[in-house]
Amino acid sequence: MLNYYTMDKNVQTIFSDADRMVFGVRRKGIIITMGKPIIEKLRSNKGASLSMALLLFLVCAVIGAVVLTAATASAGRMSGLVESDQRYYKVSSAAELLEDLLCGKEVKIVRTKTTLNATETPYTVSIVDGAENVSPGTPVDNVEYNYKTTVGSVEYSSPDYLLSTADLSFLTARAVHLLFGSASCNNEAAMGYSFSNSESGGKFTVSHSDSSLDAEVFWSMKSDGTLVLRITDGAEKDSYSVILTLIPEVNETEKTTSSDGTRTRQTSSGYIQTYERTTVLEETSVIKWSVGSLRKEASATNETNP
Repeated sequence: MLNYYTMDKNVQTIFSDADRMVFGVRRKGIIITMGKPIIEKLRSNKGASLSMALLLFLVCAVIGAVVLTAATASAGRMSGLVESDQRYYKVSSAAELLEDLLCGKEVKIVRTKTTLNATETPYTVSIVDGAENVSPGTPVDNVEYNYKTTVGSVEYSSPDYLLSTADLSFLTARAVHLLFGSASCNNEAAMGYSFSNSESGGKFTVSHSDSSLDAEVFWSMKSDGTLVLRITDGAEKDSYSVILTLIPEVNETEKTTSSDGTRTRQTSSGYIQTYERTTVLEETSVIKWSVGSLRKEASATNETNP
């Protein structure tokens, strides 16, 4: 039995109550029919689970890629941080060591000038009519100067002695150069020397038990005695460096002592009496460096002079 339901004047839908359900559309005299299997497929939602699975897989793949990329970038950053921390440790440790070794340490330099004024008077002794006759001669004046320099506990007394800073410790060498420059330390001019000699500087290494932590130090000294030390990790590019500045404090004292004495020596014709006056001028300089500043260098380049 067929029932007809009119949807509009041109389209009719036909339903059959038979076992083989027929769905038909009559449009302008043409009937299109579809069987039950096709209708069931159209109505089925079994493919939706597969689509959802594909969509979920796509989302998980995207999230995994993002996580992997982030992890890779983080690993690179961590590697850079480890290297950066090691360079910072190397330089900061060397700076702390130098600060402990150099700051507050005193260098004592004593310049001594000894002046010996001697007046010799000869006397002639003769016997006249059984009596001793002593006749003084013409007095002769002599002046003699002696110089010596004591650095710490070491005394240098050779005439016109030039101290070799290579044989001295770092701070002692800087103090000697600051005071005497490249001139002799044992002469009259040395007594008037003042602390006003600069040094272009040089380089030395702060060694560690782990050689990978060795640090390089470039130093120079200004004419007022200010020491500038640039401590670097030694890298050719993008090196990490800090600048340690040490400010000198110079205390000078002066002391003069005198002593008199007379001595006599025999000669073939009499004797010579010598009157001596010894004057000692002692100039003592004590130099001590303290930290002026410790800062990270803005841009590091391996130069001798910071």
